Order: sequence, then structure tokens, then C-alpha cells
Amino acid sequence: MSAAICAKNLCSGNRVERGQRCEIVLNSRSPNPIEVTPIFYTLNGDAVVGNPVQLQPAEIRFVPVEQLMPEALRGRHRWGGIALSYTGNVLEVWAQITYHGVGGGSVDETFNILEEPGSDTREAVWLMPKKSTAVIALGNSSNVPIRTTAQFSDGDSEDVDIPEGATKFIRRHAHQRDTESVRLTTVGPEGSMRVTGFIVADDDSFTSSIRFAIRSRSITRRSWASEL
Repeated sequence: MSAAICAKNLCSGNRVERGQRCEIVLNSRSPNPIEVTPIFYTLNGDAVVGNPVQLQPAEIRFVPVEQLMPEALRGRHRWGGIALSYTGNVLEVWAQITYHGVGGGSVDETFNILEEPGSDTREAVWLMPKKSTAVIALGNSSNVPIRTTAQFSDGDSEDVDIPEGATKFIRRHAHQRDTESVRLTTVGPEGSMRVTGFIVADDDSFTSSIRFAIRSRSITRRSWASEL
């Protein structure tokens, strides 16, 4: 059985190739050795297979992202996302990616199952201090183009077309409002839109993650895709 877990748009527009500041923690829950293969995606959606990691039973390992990239490609791309593929049961491997040095702190994103039931609507509310910027990264984990509409609390809206496998970004600068909210509605395959975000001060004095919630969900059962 094959499984895949995904953290699309892992670093929200930052240069992931600075691997010394970006790392993945891998947690094997398997009683057997298990090989995990990373697949990187450029902002345009091109897939690049990385260097596999061999995990021992119940092992927890921190791995710099740079070590997972093919050596010839390190420092040459702006990466949009990453998926991890392994042969085993669903949830036998858990992973989280952390990008250090954002706003004097760090931003992390937990990987999720690519084939879990998804939603076409996501919502988030966050504090928006003065002189700060919110960055929302939208990733397309499907093999067809999708369109996401972002509707903000001040009435602004933006349509974002995302090619297959690609990542797009929305940036919002603070105005007079103390809070901000957004509803993301996607036209495309169920669960294809992957989103993460963070707020960072203009002077890099702080950072905070934006957490998105699922508003509605229609569940469809389907077979597992072992290849990305």
C-alpha cells in the first residue's frame, strides 16, 4: 500500500533552498523500517524527486530540507511545496516542516494526507497589528487547474488561478483594522486547494501563523493515489 502526505506551499514565498533555516521532523509509527521519499514542487508546479530517508521503527528524526534536495538543484529554485511518499499504512509517518528566521521567529506547517476528504471553502480570522503583512499561500495539489476566490472582511475580493501543482500568493498589508478575516472558495477537484499563511511585522520583530478552518465538507470515497 502506498501513501502520501503533503505540505503544499510550505514556506509561503520564502526561499526554501536556504536549507540551514528550514527543517522537517519525521516521526515513524511503523514497527518496521520505512523509506520516505520527498517530492518538491516549484512555484510553477514542476515536480522534483528528492533524496529518500530511511527511518527505523518508531524513529523521530530532524532533517534539514537542503539535505533532501538533489544537490545539483540546491539554491536554484523558488520552491512552492513538498509531498512525502512512503509505502505503508496511512498515518504510519507523521511530519512537520519549520522555517526558521521569519519575523524573528519561525513558521511551521504540519503535513496532511493528500487523499483525505477535502473542502471547497476555508476560513480564517487573525489579528492584524499595524505595520505588518499577512501572506496567504495557495497550493494546487491536483493535476488540473483550479480557481480560488478570496473574500476579505473589508469587502475586497481576489480571484487566483492556480495551475496544476503550482503555488500562488496573496499579500495583505495592515490598514486601520485590528483584525482581518478571509473566506477562500475554490472551483476544482474536492480538497485540491492547500492553504497556509502567516503574519509578519514589516521590521521582522514578530511573526504569527494563520490557521484555516473548514467551513463545509462533502465526503467522497476514492482509491489512493500512490504517485503525485
